[in-house]
Amino acid sequence: MALLFACCLSFLPNLSHAAFVPSQDQVIETLKGKWKFEISPSQIPTLNFTAKDGEVSFYPEEIPMEWEYLNKVIYMPRTQANIVLNRASLDCLGSPLKLWFESGDSFELAGLCLPILLCGAGLDPIDPDAAGADFLPPVPQTPPGTQVIATIAGKWNLEEIKDPAGIEVPSITLKTTDYLLAELNFTPRNYATKWDQENDTTFHPQIRATIAFNPKIIQCDGLPLKLWFEDGETMNLGSFTCQGGRLITGTDDSDKATQDDREEDLAKFLIHLHPVAITQGRASLLLNYSLQKSFEKFQEEINPSLNPEYFKQARDKWHQDIKNAPGGLQIKVQD
Repeated sequence: MALLFACCLSFLPNLSHAAFVPSQDQVIETLKGKWKFEISPSQIPTLNFTAKDGEVSFYPEEIPMEWEYLNKVIYMPRTQANIVLNRASLDCLGSPLKLWFESGDSFELAGLCLPILLCGAGLDPIDPDAAGADFLPPVPQTPPGTQVIATIAGKWNLEEIKDPAGIEVPSITLKTTDYLLAELNFTPRNYATKWDQENDTTFHPQIRATIAFNPKIIQCDGLPLKLWFEDGETMNLGSFTCQGGRLITGTDDSDKATQDDREEDLAKFLIHLHPVAITQGRASLLLNYSLQKSFEKFQEEINPSLNPEYFKQARDKWHQDIKNAPGGLQIKVQD
């Protein structure tokens, strides 16, 4: 069935009959674009509609929400809808938006005003009284006081690369091909930088994070971003920029001491925990990590107690670089 909301979607411009318009409603704009069916890297079928002033995305939502897990809700097939609109033609403080179908059926959408208007099915909290009886697997918790605006779901790919010190390290990456175009990477940074050499730092396991995605759901000039973990721990991400249609953030910081501490904290978290969300104010972007062997393997390789040989090599190289730095201090290394 064709669908409409406040504006009309026109995806078959050559039809001879007029598009359906809800009774007593006035068409204020028609989004003209194309539907594209894709299979994500995690094998999730996705239907995307792209127009100049808006985007629509539908995909199966098979991951239970926190209240569903807690209340053991029975599984029912469902589809998530994410709709991004230009706010120029719609009132963020007006009546709720509805999604209409050509049959005349409709249902109310949840909405969140950012630089754009983001709305969709499944964004509002659902009444937990509709609990069922079947058991569902554990899922990431939504950060308290936030509203889920989208979910990053994909496969973590683990590879071995050589760091600037010439040591082979594990590097893990998640990429999506949906409208978010998300990319997350975690790579150990256990080599001495120029700043480390100048400040005679000591060795601590560190991990550098780089994160990028479509900035339409996050404000480029808004509040700082936070990375959340499954036990409720959080850490501030570094400064972020929007360039080339991408929002880019991570652990990098102009203050190298802050970056050093942030990467050390991230290494401690990732040994035992999964990242589950990125937030900006009340907006929450969930990370559907699932239990993937590649991530578990990554956790083993970055754990000093499970991979002592690598960390001894990295620590020795670190101290050697500090010792040999121009003007560096002569230090005694104790294993």
